[in-house]
Amino acid sequence: MSNRVVSVLREFSPDIEVYSIDESFLRVETLVHLHGGATIMGQAMRCKIRRWTRLPVCAGFGSTKTLATSKPGPATGGTHRPHRPGFSV
Repeated sequence: MSNRVVSVLREFSPDIEVYSIDESFLRVETLVHLHGGATIMGQAMRCKIRRWTRLPVCAGFGSTKTLATSKPGPATGGTHRPHRPGFSV
């Protein structure tokens, strides 16, 4: 299942660090504009992963891995973008 998630993430960015079985970081700062912004990109990732795996996931964007992994609130729909556009997902 983890391999399926990583294959979806690779479609969004080739620069990926698989941190653990359930956490990965992508460099996306030069790619976000291709998807209409960080929030839209995160939602697209979440939707595709959900369709391929039926797993609910969250996407976070931040200038550091710590900021990217801070938990989104319920109002964000599972996509979180603190402060500035991000480097990690």
